[in-house]
Formats: sequence, structure tokens, C-alpha cells
Amino acid sequence: MLLISIQSFCKDIIIIKTGEISSIEKMVEGFLAICPKKISVNVLDMQGKNRRDDEIINFIQNKKLKGELVHIYTIGTPAAQLVHDNFDDIPLFYSMVNNPIQKGFERIHSHGPSFEPFLNKQINLLKTVLPEIKKLGLVYDPKINGDLIFKMRNQAQLLGLELRTYPVLSTKEVPSSIRQAVNEVEALLIISDLTVINRHSLKYIITMTLEQQIPTIAYTDTLVKAGFLFSLKSNPYNEGQQAARRICYDHNENTDGEIILPLLYDLSINLKTARRLKIIIPKEVLINAKYVIK
Repeated sequence: MLLISIQSFCKDIIIIKTGEISSIEKMVEGFLAICPKKISVNVLDMQGKNRRDDEIINFIQNKKLKGELVHIYTIGTPAAQLVHDNFDDIPLFYSMVNNPIQKGFERIHSHGPSFEPFLNKQINLLKTVLPEIKKLGLVYDPKINGDLIFKMRNQAQLLGLELRTYPVLSTKEVPSSIRQAVNEVEALLIISDLTVINRHSLKYIITMTLEQQIPTIAYTDTLVKAGFLFSLKSNPYNEGQQAARRICYDHNENTDGEIILPLLYDLSINLKTARRLKIIIPKEVLINAKYVIK
């Protein structure tokens, strides 16, 4: 169903979600849970990239003509891109956008992890389990994540790690870069990068890291279920609540380009992978895990 409406007689908010997956639905639930009843909220589902662009654009334009629209909250990069490209005069707040600055979203209200604190949490988790670790590897596509690398390398150095990076320009280059990385580092950091992480490369990366006894820390529990060791990601329900607080209750208009830190993170651990790697996960880490694959 394209449209869900909560009737009221105050300002309007439109939520545009890229599709129906669990984390997106949790964000919408969190948003609606604390959004005041007097605010009218319309939830639009793109049902995948570009599938309902014209319908959604027309819906927003009609809202503008009636003077009803105040804010848009998007979940997923395609949804944010749609609004960014078509409505530069509407306040926009977004979640689930990887590397928003590189995508040119500086002018809009932003929501999502600021990478330095997030990297801190990942590295501190890794060092809790493997305190002697010194060399961390990262395979990445410069076109997607190029502007993050300098920042990440400096942050890792501040935390006592050397970050070795392996740029790839196509999916064909991924296997050789992974082979080089697993022979030179003690752990591998997996970030959101469609050139590196896709259905063609996933099995190969998992196989190589297991064979070479290289622990991996990823960005989503889906990858942990597939065979990576850890993942940390912001709690989607809480992220939706944060968006609602900022949109519905915070009237500060001087927040263009602002990055808001998640308050809660979900930790996932694959104990099958830990056993293959001969790694013992400390009890204090397991206690804090939201998902444990045994």
C-alpha cells in the first residue's frame, strides 16, 4: 500500500521509505510512536529505486500547492536522492544514507552516524576481543567512499591502529585486493560499498577471511548471518524516534548538514565464525549483543 495517513489538523510530515525491510519498518514505527497525534503523517513507499518516483513527486507537489507540507523524512539513499533532486525548498531529514557528504546532501537536515564516533566503537569492540591487534584492513571503491578514507585513517591512528587501505575501481578487482589484504592485516573492516560487498563477492570474502583466520567487523547483522564475525549498526527504532524528536519538537532552523549521533547501537556476533577463527568472545561482549548466531 502506498499511503498510510494519520489524520490531524496541524502541520504535515511525509515519510518516504525506499522499501519494506525490517530496519526501515522499525524506523517508521519509532517515528510514529512519539510523533504528536496533532501532526498528520503520510508514509510513502517507493517499493524499490525509481519504481514510484512520479507518483510520489506528484503527491508532494499537491501538498505544496495546498500549503500543507512542512517536513519530509526519508529512509534509504534512493528516497533521499529523490527529494534532494526535486524539492530543494522543503526541509529534509534522512536516515540510512551512506556517505551523505559525497552524495552532495550538505544543504539538508541530516540524520545518521557521524563516522568518527562510529569507527571508535567498532575499533574499541575489536580491541576488547583482540587487544593485541595493530593492523586493520579496508577494501573500498574511491568513487563511493573516497572522501572517508583520510578521516578514517587518522581516527584509527588515534586509537592505536594502522589502517591499511586497498582501493578497487570495479568488482573484478575485489578478489585480488582481498587476497592482498588478508595477507597483510590482522582484521578486516567492512563498510557499505556496493563495489566491494555484493552477491558476487560476498562468499569469496567470507571464505578467504576464514581460511586466513582474519576477523571481520561489518555494518549490518545481515553480513554477520552470512559469516562475518561482528557488526555494529544504529538501532533503527531509536533512530526513528530521534528523527521524530528533531522534526516534531526541535524548531531550530540552523541545522543544515548537521549529523546527529545515534543513541543506541545493535551488536551482532557470529559464534560459529568465532570458533572457526579460534577467538573467544568475552562474556561482557556477549551480554551486550542483540543478536548472537550460535
